[in-house]
Amino acid sequence: MRIINLNFNNKLILTFLLVLTLLGSALSVSGYFVAADSLHSFGKAFLKNTVDELYSSVELQGKSLQKILKAESQIFLFLINKRGGLWVDNSSKTNTVIYNQDSMLPERIDLPRLMVGSSQVKEHSDLVDKVKNMSGSFATIFQVLPGKLLRVSTNIVKLNGERAVGTYIPSTSPVYKAVISGQPFYGCANVVGEELLTAYIPVKGESGDIVAVLFTGVKILSPEFKNLLGEISLAGRGYAFVYSSKGDILIHPTSSGENFEKQSSKVWETLKDVKDGMVSYDYKGDTRNCYVKHYEPWDWNIGVSLTDKEIYLGADTRILYTSSLIAVVGLIVAFIVVFFVLHKLLRPLRELARTTQKIADGDLNARTEYHGKDAIGETVSSVNQMVTKLKDRLGFSDGILKSINVPISVTDTSGHIVFCNEELLQFAGRNGNPESYFGKPIGEVFYDDPSKKNNN
Repeated sequence: MRIINLNFNNKLILTFLLVLTLLGSALSVSGYFVAADSLHSFGKAFLKNTVDELYSSVELQGKSLQKILKAESQIFLFLINKRGGLWVDNSSKTNTVIYNQDSMLPERIDLPRLMVGSSQVKEHSDLVDKVKNMSGSFATIFQVLPGKLLRVSTNIVKLNGERAVGTYIPSTSPVYKAVISGQPFYGCANVVGEELLTAYIPVKGESGDIVAVLFTGVKILSPEFKNLLGEISLAGRGYAFVYSSKGDILIHPTSSGENFEKQSSKVWETLKDVKDGMVSYDYKGDTRNCYVKHYEPWDWNIGVSLTDKEIYLGADTRILYTSSLIAVVGLIVAFIVVFFVLHKLLRPLRELARTTQKIADGDLNARTEYHGKDAIGETVSSVNQMVTKLKDRLGFSDGILKSINVPISVTDTSGHIVFCNEELLQFAGRNGNPESYFGKPIGEVFYDDPSKKNNN
């Protein structure tokens, strides 16, 4: 059905429906995008706020561990002084092989004995073990040699079960440079797979020379702290992770102990220079949004990551479905309202149409009643006035025709009677009043054949 063939009412209703559909669709689409953008902004704000909170927790943990570390160093020093203090016996030396901790190249030297009281440190590990038994901290005694700090006693055990002695820190290390100048050194180190906060305290002998260095280390990643990081999520989605400036992944749900650069060079190119900010990258087919903040004292980069889907929590799909449903229901309600409103508003036009049809059928007394002060009211008033004038004129013509005493008939172009008088009926031999023949074919009156026309 072509639109042009629809009546005015249907065209008007269809126009309103089309406008409402376009408006409803535009509102639904714009509402969806606004809501989706708000969700995305909320997700990114969550990432930043979560990282800020984690950073504060790490900072607090760092200050707490620093106090513990200093206390452990003092306890270690107290235990050594209680034994008689550290000193070097140069009268007795042992030829031994030591190893550079960086290159693991061997070196044979004559090693003087480092003594604690009357006992050689190398032969006794009870001091370092006592520190571990008391607090769980790692402890090592370094003997100071020219350009070296040699581990001679430790409670750190290697993977093969042996104590990690016989290796030395070279003079190129910042640890060596600090302690040899009489200053303690604090930092972080990975010892047999454990991230430690470390302290190196120089110890002087009776001569005032630095003869040894005491090392203590406490674990940074306590089980409670690991659980704190592992529980970070947005409604069970996303995760927190920690990596170093070298790309070593320290904490991650699935990749702890690996390296970002080796695992995914593209991800590492995105992350490596970020110290405080939001980044996005593609990983395993998902776009991940990640906020990263650098904690300088530990060289930690703390990040929290969510995919786009996790940020939306599926709300974008629900919003789309909900907005579409609201739009459809709204359109149905609007259509019903518009239909009934237009039906009521167009009622005068329908009545006017019926009135004009009655007038066309000859009823000049037909009228339409409408008193509205609008375009429809003006149209109705004009039609009523037109019919009144037409009736007056036709009444005048009808009076003239009725005054004629000879047979007379008036037909339209199709041969149907629009006027006749009694004289005509008498002439044609017909009974009845003239009005009953109005609208009948003239041939029916004269010849009883509607198809035949009178040519006279």
